Amino acid sequence: WAMACKLKFKEVPIEIRDVASEILTIIELNRYRVKTTGEKVKEVEILEQELKRLAQAAQEAAGARGKEGAEHGKKGGRGNKAPSPGGGGEGGSDEFGYDDSDPDEKKEKKERKRAARERETNTKSAKTVGMKPETLRMVKYILGSEFASDEIKDKIRNDEIAVAAAYRTVKKLESSAKREERRKAQPQVDDQFLPRVITGD
Repeated sequence: WAMACKLKFKEVPIEIRDVASEILTIIELNRYRVKTTGEKVKEVEILEQELKRLAQAAQEAAGARGKEGAEHGKKGGRGNKAPSPGGGGEGGSDEFGYDDSDPDEKKEKKERKRAARERETNTKSAKTVGMKPETLRMVKYILGSEFASDEIKDKIRNDEIAVAAAYRTVKKLESSAKREERRKAQPQVDDQFLPRVITGD
């Protein structure tokens, strides 16, 4: 629009499209604009909120369709289907081999799914804003770390320091802090209770 005004165009061709999300479309169209890391991170935050909203809406819609199908089945006189062997029914295992009756395996399955969704979201977000997934992961870690100083975080946002270098620095600070914490947690033994060996001629 700004370029059309500068060139004094009175009319320009336009294309109207229906999109699933205006927010996703705007961020996608801004992919190749020159942006700082801080601006990209802000876009990622907005993007992931929108992706979460769309996923929730899709889940609710799928649940409503499933409920409608169940009601339709009852009206048609069809009974409930027996659970298939290993199909995740009570006491059975799912297609991944997890035993749904085991609380630990159920928890592990839930954690694996959560981690997979997080990786998928991170990859999609990074691609949309024009970043590498690994770079975005490191930036998120740095900005969310209590061991990263405000100075380091500001330099990351303004592209004044390499992401990989800042990541290594923060990781070292975290490791040092954890080692010191473990050292302090160890019980202190008074040397007066330690065995002494006396040697003579």
